Amino acid sequence: MEKSKRAKLTKAGYTVCDTQEFLGLSDAEMEYIELKRLLSHRLSEARKKQGITQKEAAQQLHTSQTRYSRMEAAGHEVSIDRIIQGCFNLGVTRKELRRVI
Repeated sequence: MEKSKRAKLTKAGYTVCDTQEFLGLSDAEMEYIELKRLLSHRLSEARKKQGITQKEAAQQLHTSQTRYSRMEAAGHEVSIDRIIQGCFNLGVTRKELRRVI
């Protein structure tokens, strides 16, 4: 956020902070969230590289399209393990995942 905008909001009585501070998250929790987001993004890239739809990817992973879309969105109900399994099933290598991590 620009300093001038932050100053205006503060002057108007608003408290300006980042997501971590607002939600009271630890550094470790923020790292976990960021890792999950990056892995989900890699899953989406792998699917698009194959030129398949979320429904087709879901079929390959033996799951529903809704569940698969939550994997790509890094939904809270999806584990990192499941996202990594999805990446492997769509051809992402360990080397590529190491770069993400």
